[in-house]
Amino acid sequence: MPSNPGRVWGRAHQFLIGVMVSILSCGRSELAGQEPVKPLKTLPLPGEVFECESRPAFLIPGQAGTVRSGKAWVWYAPTLPGLPGREEIWMFDRFQAAGISIAGIDAGESYGSPRGNQIFSALHEAMVRRGYSARPVMLGRSRGGLMTMSWATENPTKVSAFAGVYPVLNVASYPGVEKAAPAFELSAEELRSRLAQYNPVDRLEKMAQAGIPLFAIHGDQDTVVPLEENSGLAQKRYLELGGTMQVLVPPGQGHSMWPGFFECQELVDFVLLHADPIPPRIGFTQLQTNLPGGRHANIRTSRAMLVRADGTGPIRVAESLLQHRFDVQIDNRQGTTATSHRPEDHNPDAWTQFAGWSPDGKTAIIARGWQNPENAQWEEQHRTFRMQPGQWSLDCCLLNPESGEVVNLTAVERVSHYNGGLFYLPEGRGFGFTALIGELSKPWVMNADGREKRDVSGEGSGFSYGYSASPDGKLISYHENYQVYIAAADGSDKRHIVTNKPFNFAPRWSPDGEWLLFVSGEHGKANPWLVRRDGTDLHQVTDLNGYQGWILFLDVDDFHQGSSDLPVWSADGQSIYCSRQTDRAVELFEVSLQGELKQLTQSPAGTLHYHPTPSTDGRWLLYGSLRNGIRQLFVRDLHSGQETQVTDLPAGSAAMWPHWQPITAR
Repeated sequence: MPSNPGRVWGRAHQFLIGVMVSILSCGRSELAGQEPVKPLKTLPLPGEVFECESRPAFLIPGQAGTVRSGKAWVWYAPTLPGLPGREEIWMFDRFQAAGISIAGIDAGESYGSPRGNQIFSALHEAMVRRGYSARPVMLGRSRGGLMTMSWATENPTKVSAFAGVYPVLNVASYPGVEKAAPAFELSAEELRSRLAQYNPVDRLEKMAQAGIPLFAIHGDQDTVVPLEENSGLAQKRYLELGGTMQVLVPPGQGHSMWPGFFECQELVDFVLLHADPIPPRIGFTQLQTNLPGGRHANIRTSRAMLVRADGTGPIRVAESLLQHRFDVQIDNRQGTTATSHRPEDHNPDAWTQFAGWSPDGKTAIIARGWQNPENAQWEEQHRTFRMQPGQWSLDCCLLNPESGEVVNLTAVERVSHYNGGLFYLPEGRGFGFTALIGELSKPWVMNADGREKRDVSGEGSGFSYGYSASPDGKLISYHENYQVYIAAADGSDKRHIVTNKPFNFAPRWSPDGEWLLFVSGEHGKANPWLVRRDGTDLHQVTDLNGYQGWILFLDVDDFHQGSSDLPVWSADGQSIYCSRQTDRAVELFEVSLQGELKQLTQSPAGTLHYHPTPSTDGRWLLYGSLRNGIRQLFVRDLHSGQETQVTDLPAGSAAMWPHWQPITAR
């Protein structure tokens, strides 16, 4: 709301004129199918007027040099002659200053009809081709709400948020079925019978599922676009669907040009928060790759890192973990903690690795490793690991990136000197991890405070790896001696997924928990397979065309053959991403659950892509790429195909094992 009420009421003459303009504009209509007269478009701020789909469109650019680089945008409607108007200047100024552009297209009096949505799609494609974000904020003024929200309900993955100024969200309320029917090329009776198919207020489910936030400012005395039938009804239904919608209701205001509607700081703040937000952070591990001495000489240079998805702000994190070995004991009877530190300030044989995020993105998982250098020499000579106590240690720690506080949960009631693979159990029920007991790796769970560690390997006696829990927390999966198993959360009811293949590796749950993805075949020649959670419908989904399935991340000899490069689920669980061999390079592919291939990268000969990782909103794909002898990280916009280089490391370095920070944390 305006910060100066006196200035608002000082514009009473503008308010009266605005009422008449608003009523007249709400009464304008066109015959269905009739091409509108192209106006000589004027804009309230400097910008570009252009033609798209034979319709006038406009673009008011945001300021360059901001954190958003001018490529975020607000999609304004209705873009009719005279709109946007001077009343929008206040908020447009603030959008521009934050690097946010404003664009729109004249779709006529479309009322959110299929033809209007086609015109909107043409503008979206044009903006993406120009390099703008594929996920604008929709801003609907009055009946522009029908246009923007109708398109958004059909394209929820292509919008980041919706904001409205007394927006129309209900065709039956305004303009009414009889008046809207010609735009839909239907009779009034046909439109009424199919209203749920077209009416935004009846089509909010996919928006809620996609987590799209909504905002509206709407007067309680609006008789043209009644609050209760539009923003009020939408909010009630959206909240019931699990979505979020804020509605500001200025008392005593109707469908008018009251400046408070257009100088609403809450609306501006909402747009700034959601318009192509500041690039999310990526956790990864940076290390040297060409130091003489073999694997350990390079691994011990590994450092956990954070960087923005646009490549800005790279920093090291969890440096304190390099200063000592963790030797933490918990006295169960007294509940006291004793910690012993090694005397040296820095342990040259310790390293950190970024290993994941909490579901809310507020806490990072950092692995802290150490190896006796004499043991490392033995391993190089014998070309195998010797992970004995006193020779190796590995712990999984939780890091608050903002405060730098580190908690070592695997050291609480310690069960092993080597603990890896920490992950959050669903609904805050604690953690899962993998502990080395003797010479066998086993899946374990523990409470959120690290206490009550329990082996959930069931009756298994083999080496377990790739442990994870289903999204509902009822099942776990892992491979044991390279055979995949599904079991109840406590390790009981253990079922073997029989592929009749000797090598089965790293099962991963689909986002809905209905499928398990893993690779199966022979070591060095395994392909993606799927199986349902009940063990049925087991099948190979595609082949990797001979790709070995691992990335050599060192430039010196590595007796362990590098790091596994595994297929991963898309954010919506409708496809998988994988690295696959072609005649020229190892390229990235998207594979549908029916096995249909879509090649995402087209690279020069010898390029090797690895570790594809989709963002939690499904918008971007993060991956590593070996080009010109250096392993760097890149981000690809999955809508536009635009690629951004994230790291810029020198020769002899590598960026590995990337992890997106969940979107909810931003």
